Amino acid sequence: MPQEPLSDAELKNFEDSLNRFEAVHIRDALEAVSGEPVKGQVPTASGPLDFGSVPAGVLVYRSEDGGVRLRLTMTEMTGGSYEEFEFSDERFIALAQAAIERLEERRS
Repeated sequence: MPQEPLSDAELKNFEDSLNRFEAVHIRDALEAVSGEPVKGQVPTASGPLDFGSVPAGVLVYRSEDGGVRLRLTMTEMTGGSYEEFEFSDERFIALAQAAIERLEERRS
């Protein structure tokens, strides 16, 4: 039976949970739990950002096509960059929950 689409509140809860961690650590955890370079797919968008133009962290939202978009914004000494991926609700839930569990274990 297909997963019901996540509500805006549920997307925000995932965003808040993921934002407890550094975006670069989230990307590493996602790769580790999926066993592939970030979810085995090419980012739907990526590139450099002007330093300070967008805060580092995670943004989770619904795309126009109905998928779940995950945007990871990372800052470095040389500036910022972002990677954005799109998933089905089911895939996003599985990856996000596994990444959160992995990151919480590392904190302990």
